[in-house]
Amino acid sequence: MTPFGWITKKTRLACTLWVTCGEYQTGSEGFISYIASLPQHPTPTFRDNSQPRASSKQQAKSKMPKQIHEIKDFLLTARRKDARNVKIKRTKDAVKFKVRCSKYLYTLCVFDSEKANKLKQSLPPGLNVQDL
Repeated sequence: MTPFGWITKKTRLACTLWVTCGEYQTGSEGFISYIASLPQHPTPTFRDNSQPRASSKQQAKSKMPKQIHEIKDFLLTARRKDARNVKIKRTKDAVKFKVRCSKYLYTLCVFDSEKANKLKQSLPPGLNVQDL
């Protein structure tokens, strides 16, 4: 706690500069009365209070996608305990592997069909695999 109560170090420094520059030539009592005479500002709010805030349960339900760029990282993610299933989507250019975990949906794009076949064979056996 500062000797002046709620006054922060930056506030004291700025006011001390005022005192030493000749704007306010009094001792520490005058400094305290000067600080007390400053207008009190309300605490700023950073969101619109008219809209309700999402609860923690609603925030937990929102599952955002993430992209994985390395095959090794994807295999480690697929072996996690919270991984539920893998969906394989084949397009003309790439094969997308999507693993659903508890918080995120992780996606890996493979552009080589041979690597995609090897990756499909190396997925964990207990994991539910769907071809789309």
